[in-house]
Amino acid sequence: MIGSVLMVLGLMPLLASALILAIHRLFRERDDAPVDGVEKRMLAVMIVPVAMGAVLLLLARLAPALMTAPIPEYSAGNDAVAMTGEAVTSVSQARFSWVTWALAGIPLLPVVYAVVAAVAAIRLLRAQSVLRTIARMALPLPADTGIRIASGAVPAFAWGRHIIVPQRLLTGLGADQLELVIAHERAHLRRGDTGFYTLLSWIEVIFWFNPFIRHQTARCRLAAELACDALVTRANPEMRQAYAASLLTALKHTAGATLPISTQTCAPTVFSPSNSGEFRMRITEIMRASSMGRKRPRWIAQAMAVALILPLAGAQFVLSQNPARAASDAAFFSVLPVTGTISSPFGKRTDPLTGAPAFHEGIDVRGKIGTPIYAPAAGRVVTVKTDSRNGLMLEINHGDGYVTRYTHLNKITVDDTASVTAGQQIAELGNSGQNTGPHLHFMVFKNGAPIDPATVLPQMQATPSSKAM
Repeated sequence: MIGSVLMVLGLMPLLASALILAIHRLFRERDDAPVDGVEKRMLAVMIVPVAMGAVLLLLARLAPALMTAPIPEYSAGNDAVAMTGEAVTSVSQARFSWVTWALAGIPLLPVVYAVVAAVAAIRLLRAQSVLRTIARMALPLPADTGIRIASGAVPAFAWGRHIIVPQRLLTGLGADQLELVIAHERAHLRRGDTGFYTLLSWIEVIFWFNPFIRHQTARCRLAAELACDALVTRANPEMRQAYAASLLTALKHTAGATLPISTQTCAPTVFSPSNSGEFRMRITEIMRASSMGRKRPRWIAQAMAVALILPLAGAQFVLSQNPARAASDAAFFSVLPVTGTISSPFGKRTDPLTGAPAFHEGIDVRGKIGTPIYAPAAGRVVTVKTDSRNGLMLEINHGDGYVTRYTHLNKITVDDTASVTAGQQIAELGNSGQNTGPHLHFMVFKNGAPIDPATVLPQMQATPSSKAM
């Protein structure tokens, strides 16, 4: 179950976002400036597989019948039922090889994800609190212009309905340059970028493990800054050089800013955190009179990225069938085979006969001799025999690769090869074969391999007081 969730919500979307980013890069020039709408759509396409996977897993839990398509799977047939005890033991030993031990760490991955995401969320909430404090303590200008003056080496940024400008930047820029910086922040407010930047920050918290999505969120921020730069220069084409100079001054005054990077990414700023290459790109785009005619056709990359979602959805559907099948199996096996006390659950234990470490491939239910045993699901009797270890034994083939085995019986109440229905009595609990007392040793096989009966009959989940028998 955990493995399917990790594949559907983690690995598959991670690979898809890597491929989407590669396609996006293939259809743009090396120095292409990001375009706001394009970058937002590409980010949405990267997130869609996660939403699809969540829906498929939810359907697998709520409506498993819809999620169990007839996909061919290997079935060993009746030959698997006739496996000897030695063969079954060798299979279980192979399953618990060093590879199994390596895979045992998979259940810890959700814990690791949750811990890192929680730390990132706390940092983000703290950053937003710092921004609110700065905005609240900033002094408004005498005229009601929505501009507030903050002390300290902070960048100019838009927050709520206000524009926060540091005092040192106010004195370091000329009146015309300051008006251009404020125009940039007003453009952010008109576009609703304050909320958009917060959304990007939360996406980075959720997808902290996905470097491709985090790269795309950075591209979205840069595209938003470029879009606001374009609005400013379009309204003041003669002020391109002055506007570029104002950004350089803002960079100088923001150097050594007291705000951490995680805080600055929460809100649109006139100089959002970026590398020197992105800053040069902004200056180049500001000074460029027109950028038309140099872009490669981006719609091709977007169409290819969207087309990638279709086969990805198919793969996620197949992977999501594992929990769906488990849920449907739990409904398929609807009757407890016997009433009693679980004395030894499925898994590792000390063999009560030899005292050596062993793996228990079934569930032992302690009870009185003669206690009725019932078929947990409809099926056909395929094996009735007696041997020195298992005593009187019965096996039923339920179809779809499932076989149940009942050993140490006192009596079998159905004929060999008979068809049985769920809830029909098939045997009586006994004390035959090698054991330490009257009990039923109940096993479930899936395609010839023993599985924990509690996965198909959750009512047989062992209690903490269970002990070996």
